[in-house]
Amino acid sequence: MSKSCIITVTQGDFDYIKEWIDWHYNLGINLFLIGYNGQTNDMDKLPKYDYVKYIDFSHNNDNITDSLNSYKLDQFFSYEVTEEEVSNYLMPIQESILNILHKMVLSLYKDIKYTCIIDTDEFIEITDKSYNINDFLDNYFTEYKVAIKLQMKFFNDNDLIYKDNRLCNERFTNGKFLDNKGIGNYKIILNNEHEDIIKTNILSAHTCSFYDAEYILNNNDIYLKHFFTKTLEEWISKFNINYDKDYIKRFSGSIFRNFFDFNKMTEEKIKAIPNLLSKYNVNYNPLFEFDKNFVEQYKKIHNL
Repeated sequence: MSKSCIITVTQGDFDYIKEWIDWHYNLGINLFLIGYNGQTNDMDKLPKYDYVKYIDFSHNNDNITDSLNSYKLDQFFSYEVTEEEVSNYLMPIQESILNILHKMVLSLYKDIKYTCIIDTDEFIEITDKSYNINDFLDNYFTEYKVAIKLQMKFFNDNDLIYKDNRLCNERFTNGKFLDNKGIGNYKIILNNEHEDIIKTNILSAHTCSFYDAEYILNNNDIYLKHFFTKTLEEWISKFNINYDKDYIKRFSGSIFRNFFDFNKMTEEKIKAIPNLLSKYNVNYNPLFEFDKNFVEQYKKIHNL
C-alpha cells in the first residue's frame, strides 16, 4: 500500500490541532510535517505523536527570528484600509515554509507517495468509509497525474455564537460548496513519484509552479470540510495578535463581511460583537467594514 503525508503551517491552533491530527491519522495518513511559526514558549503545547514531526520556525520577537513573526505589528486595525490594500496581501512566510517541508518529504521520506497540503481547519472527508486515504488515492491517482485538487465545503456556525468544548466535527454539521472556481476553494495533493514534482517548488497550498492541478476529484467521493469561521467568538478571537498575526492584514476591512458570507446575520450576533472584541483585546472598529449593509445594521442595533 502507498503511504501519504500532510504538510502544513500553523501558529498553534492549540484548541483544534489534536482533533485535526487524530482525524487524519484515523483516515490513514502516515506522517505529519508541521511547520510551527508561533511563539517559542508555546511550542510545548503541541500534542506529541511519533508520526508527527514539528519543524521549529518559532519566534521570540527578537532580531534574529523577527522575520518568522509573519507580519509587522502596525496597528492595522486602528485605521481604515482600502480593498486594494487587502487584495495585495500575500503569505510569503507560509509559502516558504511549505516548500521547505515538501523538500524534506522528498529528501528524507522517500516511501511517502502522496503529499496533502491542507490547513488545520480543513478535514479530509471520504464518503465511502470502507476506504482509507491511501487506498482512495491509489485508485484515483494514475501515473501521469502530477497533482489533483480537493474541493472545499465551507461549514457554517450552526447558529452558535459562543465556543464550547465539543469537537469541530460535532458542533458544525451544515456546509456548502461554493459555485465559483476560485483558487481559494481547493487544495492540492501531490504525486511525489512524478518527475515534475521532484524538480519544482509547490509555491502554495493551492497551486504548483510547474503544474496547476486541473484534475478535480468528485466532491461526492471526497472533499475538504473547511471550518473556516467556526463560531463568532472563535472568529473574533483569531484577530488577537497573540493568536494569529496572519489574520491582521488578511481580513482588515472585511472581518465581518467574511464571517456573514458564510453565516446568517442576526441581531443577537451583531449585539455580541463589541463584548467579544473587548474580551479578546482586538483593536478593530466594525464601522470600518467595506460592507455598507453590515455597517448600517451595526449602527442601527447599537444606536450609533
